[in-house]
Amino acid sequence: MKHKRNALHAFISFFLLQFFLLHALASASNTNSNRKSSPLEFFKLFQGTQKGDTVKGINALKKYLHTLGYLSNHNHNHAAAAADGDYFDENLESAVKTYQRNFNLNPTGHMDLKTVSMMGKPRCGVPDVINGTTRMQGGPAHYHTHYDYDAADVKISFQRGDHGDGYPFDGPGPYNLLAHSFPPTDGRFHYDGDENWTVGAVPGAVDMQTVALHELRHVLGLAHRP
Repeated sequence: MKHKRNALHAFISFFLLQFFLLHALASASNTNSNRKSSPLEFFKLFQGTQKGDTVKGINALKKYLHTLGYLSNHNHNHAAAAADGDYFDENLESAVKTYQRNFNLNPTGHMDLKTVSMMGKPRCGVPDVINGTTRMQGGPAHYHTHYDYDAADVKISFQRGDHGDGYPFDGPGPYNLLAHSFPPTDGRFHYDGDENWTVGAVPGAVDMQTVALHELRHVLGLAHRP
């Protein structure tokens, strides 16, 4: 355990040393920090919807759940999406139920207030479900990996949109996906360069340190926790 604590302290020290340089880079790269609407306002459009409903724009909700791994068969074809993308079908109901269970909500399968409120919160873009298996952890954190690599192997950068790693950012879009990172021995850690980043709590901005401490879990090989 002492070795693990020392490794964790080394990683945290590495991140803290990087923040001020990264903050300068983030400030220079933020050209579009104003959102047309908040993520919560976006998800409120679907509040109260359930299986059997047809709601204009609900295909965007399907895309969100597909991005996070809950909806594996989402059709990205625009023509097909126009035909049935706004219909709340069984697949979407099942995806919503899995999301609700992962976040300790009542698995109703419909978009109730608590589900909408949870989806409207800023979050990491690492999927909660991969290949049909949930990666969420409801209990205490445990180390599941024993890789020997140091802080120099962690590669932090700002990326925008589809940047080639299979997990595109949404920019100042409705989903509010802030960052993502990859487990050992990959070590990549990406901030969404279109977000308004800062160091410390500033209204209308996102604190880089808070996000980094979350992403550090993934860099160390740990999954999400609700």
